[in-house]
Amino acid sequence: MKDLLRLILFTECNLSCSYCCNENPAVNSKFEKKLLHEINFLEYKNICLTGGEPFLNFEILLEVLLEIPKGIPVYIYTNGLLINENYCDILSDFCNIGALNVGLHHVNQIKSINPIIDEVFNVRYLIQDIRRDEFIRENPSRLNSINTKTWTLDACEMPNEDWVLLDNGGIKC
Repeated sequence: MKDLLRLILFTECNLSCSYCCNENPAVNSKFEKKLLHEINFLEYKNICLTGGEPFLNFEILLEVLLEIPKGIPVYIYTNGLLINENYCDILSDFCNIGALNVGLHHVNQIKSINPIIDEVFNVRYLIQDIRRDEFIRENPSRLNSINTKTWTLDACEMPNEDWVLLDNGGIKC
């Protein structure tokens, strides 16, 4: 059993970060393209749904969530900018969502993220390691040492995980 399936729902995003793993040829050349019905979710301990930005096409995100067996923790990687109260209400019915992992790319980004997500979900704010203290200092009412997790530039690949790019031709929206 593998630790993690990193399922890229699609590569489109509402941001264009220079350090995006999806833009790194050493990483994206390893994406295995599959239709949704070809994925055996039971082969993984954890599922990460990512993109691009998963909330750009909420219908695809929901379609995938409905296919993941209960009991397998799901982590949604997002920049948080497109999440609204309706999305939170719908997603709150999925008991296997372990966390929303919200990548913060600039200090003021959190001001554009609906605070309801902090009430509905376990939220981990992902911040580049060298900028963590700055982000917490600038946003003390929302960020702290407990709800932040750091990442390192160009540390995209992790052991014992698969990267799969969803072939969206298999999903009707």
